[in-house]
Amino acid sequence: MSFAIVTGVSKGFGAAIAELLLEAGIHVMGISRTENDRLCKVAKDYNRIYKHYACDLTKLHEVEKTIDQMLDEIFENEPPTLYLINNAAIVQPVNQ
Repeated sequence: MSFAIVTGVSKGFGAAIAELLLEAGIHVMGISRTENDRLCKVAKDYNRIYKHYACDLTKLHEVEKTIDQMLDEIFENEPPTLYLINNAAIVQPVNQ
């Protein structure tokens, strides 16, 4: 059972990537500041694991704690493959 860690899963590109991975048979551990309820439903529909970790990736102490928790859970399952999709970003207002 392969796993993927996807950052920025609350919306947009990160949510779409996480959904495609779940549909493809890959379990997903998502990181974002807010939850995406749709991914829980998709995981249930495809009988996959999806777990959300609320974390602000600009705060190093939060990131370290979150990654430690996540890796403990992932490696309990001894995955043959672990993917990392680092999609999180902040878009600042663009001035013209």
